[in-house]
Amino acid sequence: SLAANGDIQTMCTDPFGNVYAAGLFTNSSGNYYVAEYNGISWSELGGPNALAAHGDITSICSDATGNIYAVGNFTNANGLRYVAKFNGGSWSELGGANSLSGACIASLLYTVNAYGGNVYVGGSIYNLSASSDSSLVMKFNSGTWSEAGAIPCQAGTNTVTTLTHDASGNMFAGGYFTNAGGNHFVAQLTGNTWSELGG
Repeated sequence: SLAANGDIQTMCTDPFGNVYAAGLFTNSSGNYYVAEYNGISWSELGGPNALAAHGDITSICSDATGNIYAVGNFTNANGLRYVAKFNGGSWSELGGANSLSGACIASLLYTVNAYGGNVYVGGSIYNLSASSDSSLVMKFNSGTWSEAGAIPCQAGTNTVTTLTHDASGNMFAGGYFTNAGGNHFVAQLTGNTWSELGG
């Protein structure tokens, strides 16, 4: 019934029991989209070409109120990476046009996670000064993007590919980054400080 013409890379559910899927599949117009299953049938979230992403979708998630967020290899009209938000009626750029690029340099966005009124995004992201090769996770809260701290890692290994949280609101990140010993690790966010989970 979904009949996806490409790989499914990411899935999530919302608080109401709907199931969502996205990835390398496209609609009849050649646009990538988020598919929604409402318990009866699959449909394009927001309607045909509502998101109209021109690149694959690598990560989707839901927040506690049912808003859906998506990131991937798609850009806005200015060629900038962004987090797409579906509020139940339409898709928009989270924070407004070009807002993420005003807070960081995002060459790739791989993963998005929502918890406690915040939305977190990871990928290949640098601070605007680009003075550090530390991996950044960005946080959206109260209408503003800010750095959720820098994960201490070796130069050149600065990509976050997955984010998750626990029931207490702790955020965890994994990806291509390595520590000083050259080992990959899971990073835990406490406040605005990242550390290696387990020491």
